[in-house]
Amino acid sequence: MQLKERLVSQVEKKLNEENDYIGAEIKLRQQKLDAEKYYKYIALAFYIVVGMILASITISLKNKLGSAKYTRSSLEEVMKEKLGAYKISEAFTDELLITAYDYNS
Repeated sequence: MQLKERLVSQVEKKLNEENDYIGAEIKLRQQKLDAEKYYKYIALAFYIVVGMILASITISLKNKLGSAKYTRSSLEEVMKEKLGAYKISEAFTDELLITAYDYNS
């Protein structure tokens, strides 16, 4: 009976030591996580600002590349005057060259 009690007490002692070690390790990791938390928020704020800057640059480039620099109204008037109601697809040839220079339209 004494051997069983000694074994049980030794196992309990060993388990308590391991639990204390694990508890200390958890506390240490929690402190490290709390110390790094602010760096994560700073990095998050930095990436949000960088993302907003890149988004605004992308939108402005899209607007510059996607819109016409000049209006097409005077060019369309000349085309309507010269071609009338005809469409370019109704041309008699396979190729059609239209030279256009629209100055200060």
